[in-house]
Amino acid sequence: MKNRLVMWGGMVAVLLAYTGCGDSGTDGPCEVSYAEPILEITGVADAGSGEPIEAIEIWDVVNDRDAGGSGSPQMYDAEGISEVEGEGGRFLCEVPCGFGNQDGVFSFEFEAPGYQASSYSVEASYGGSEGGGCPVTYTDGTKITLELEPEE
Repeated sequence: MKNRLVMWGGMVAVLLAYTGCGDSGTDGPCEVSYAEPILEITGVADAGSGEPIEAIEIWDVVNDRDAGGSGSPQMYDAEGISEVEGEGGRFLCEVPCGFGNQDGVFSFEFEAPGYQASSYSVEASYGGSEGGGCPVTYTDGTKITLELEPEE
């Protein structure tokens, strides 16, 4: 009788071990990653001459879906962006640059030396994904080009 209980207990332990492994893909957290930022500035040009501008400063960045209202949504996911020291909330964008990973309407101010400050607003989203569920990698963020008017 004791041997049967030990054998039965051993079978139950083996069954639990196998079912606990789970091959359904639902065990643990779902991995979500981003192949690129959701918003990429691919170029900035002089509005009159079309000459490229290599770097701009960006500030007052807001995403309408940013519940925190931080004024700099997801700059931690930035590429080609660095914070301008001593200028709280200003970021240097060395073109091309990109930021964010949450869709929504992004609004921001930007300027470059010798140019007038300007505002821009765009709805940004990912156009594709790889992986088809969980895990998933989002791809094809929104790409924009900007223009600046020279100072008068």
